[in-house]
Amino acid sequence: MMRRKEIIGLLFEHLNKISELESRKQRIPIIVDFYDVLCENKWLLEFQALKDLIYAKLIRFTKDPLFRDHGIKYFEPLFGIPEPKHYYNSKTGLLKKI
Repeated sequence: MMRRKEIIGLLFEHLNKISELESRKQRIPIIVDFYDVLCENKWLLEFQALKDLIYAKLIRFTKDPLFRDHGIKYFEPLFGIPEPKHYYNSKTGLLKKI
């Protein structure tokens, strides 16, 4: 099990990588890994300001068609919000089943 300092360092490393990359496509695997680390270390969400920030970013990311399918799955493990059965894809104008 990683120590708190190592986990926080890993998350900051991910954030730095995300900010350095210009391509959204290249950012997706790092963002997914970032949220996977958060799911494994939910104690970080005990800090309300961080929890609010993570939630707001997740909402923002799920509006991006490249991340939406990845992002929707994080609401339940991180915030207890069940994954929707359907959602509207604004690019295609179609309802998408998950």
